[in-house]
Formats: sequence, C-alpha cells, structure tokens
Amino acid sequence: MNIEDLLIPAPKIATEKWQLGAMIKPEIREGGIAFIFCSDERGSGGTATPKNFTEVRKQLYQLSRHDWEVPVADLGDFISGKTPENTHFALQELLTYCLRKHVLPIVIGGSNDISYSLFSAINHIYKNLTYVQINNMLSLDHSEESL
Repeated sequence: MNIEDLLIPAPKIATEKWQLGAMIKPEIREGGIAFIFCSDERGSGGTATPKNFTEVRKQLYQLSRHDWEVPVADLGDFISGKTPENTHFALQELLTYCLRKHVLPIVIGGSNDISYSLFSAINHIYKNLTYVQINNMLSLDHSEESL
C-alpha cells in the first residue's frame, strides 16, 4: 500500500519556533503522532466533498509545543472512496499502517461511522482493547431500539 495515494498533502503553514507547527512534518516517524484530516460525512447523511481544513490547521499549529520531543506528522487530507465502504476500507488500511509503525493516528473530521475504521484497525493489531471516542455531541437517545 502506498499511503501517498490515499492523501492530499497538507498545505504549508507558517509558525514560530515555539509553536507546535514548527515540529510538524509531512512524514510518519516511528513512535510519534499522525494527524489525518477526513471530510467524509456520508455516514451521517452528509457528503464526501473535500473540506478546507486550513483554519483548523492554523489553530492547531499555533499551540505551544512545550518540551516534549514526540515526532508529529500531518499526513494531510484523506481522499474519500467512491462509497462509504471504500472509505472505511482505505482508512482502516492507513490507520493499520500507522499503528504498525507505532504511530498514534488522530483522525480529525468525518462522521461517527469513521470511528469503526479506527476501531477495526486497532482491533486488527491489538486484541482485548478499550476504545474511547471524543465527539462534540452527546447521544443518549435510544428510543428507536427495543430492550
């Protein structure tokens, strides 16, 4: 698998030496963190139209970098597949690639169904895992489900 085929490179964003953006590179380095930006929202009734994440990146890159030396990569914008299933498969492959390199993938954007790709990739490598998903919505409504 060639991960470059799955991603649009991140734009260059000017930062100061003391900001997180100064240490972000476009390539994965073992033991690091990798940001992956995803536009696919078809799982929530949206579209897979590419979004411009430049403003999000600017805010992220402006954070203070502190003194830790963990390699950080911005892999760019994930290219959605023709179908949601294609997207899930390709994203799972990308995330598995990251995990095999001992890189923590952080997916920014996409609908909640994208989390299944992340879970599948982690479960493929690590068995008996605990999974946490951070979201801006709290969903407690299960009125459509029967007990």
